[in-house]
Amino acid sequence: MEEFEEILGCPLEGRKPYLFSGFYPSLARISKIVKISTQILDREKQVENGVVGVPRKCLEAKARVLASQGEWAPFMDILELLIFGVVLFPNMDGLVDRAAIDAFLAFYDRRESPVVTILADLYDTFD
Repeated sequence: MEEFEEILGCPLEGRKPYLFSGFYPSLARISKIVKISTQILDREKQVENGVVGVPRKCLEAKARVLASQGEWAPFMDILELLIFGVVLFPNMDGLVDRAAIDAFLAFYDRRESPVVTILADLYDTFD
């Protein structure tokens, strides 16, 4: 566990571990973080095999726009969300699902550590 804390730069000390609460974040909450209107997110969201998420291409396009405008804080938020959805908690190719978004928001808002969840996900993958 210590190695994952080091790799992620996210120590468990002083933080609660992230545990899925059973509730997914609303589109309005996601919209505030990624600076994309709720209507556009609602139109862009995709459902694949019962999994709801935001297409990676939509988030990447918004990140490019923010970078070209020099808006680095929201750009970094989207980049972090993409890392959570594509690298740490991949589920569907090309889709950042709501479970990954929930894990990101727990880290972003409540400073909960994703280390335990990543280890559990990794164990499940190898099992």
